[in-house]
Amino acid sequence: MVRIEFERKVGPKGQVVIPKEIRKLLGIRPETSVYVSIEDEKVVIKPKTGSLKQFLSIIPVEKRKKMKMKDFDKWYEEEVEEKWRRINRALPRR
Repeated sequence: MVRIEFERKVGPKGQVVIPKEIRKLLGIRPETSVYVSIEDEKVVIKPKTGSLKQFLSIIPVEKRKKMKMKDFDKWYEEEVEEKWRRINRALPRR
């Protein structure tokens, strides 16, 4: 599983800014609805609109029919890792 972590401070109104790199990776833009939940004492924020649906749309139909869920999980993780590497390479170095 890919782990990407940034530290952010909570503002006086309880607001937290989602880092640009994460927004770009997940396709979160202004006005995007997100789900906020608690899982195992962690706050989880995920886009409401279909990241998975968009991801599945790029897989050719014939290949999709032959794949099992574990194959989707592995392929999705590889795609996320590759996308993160591309974003990370494009970031200015400090």
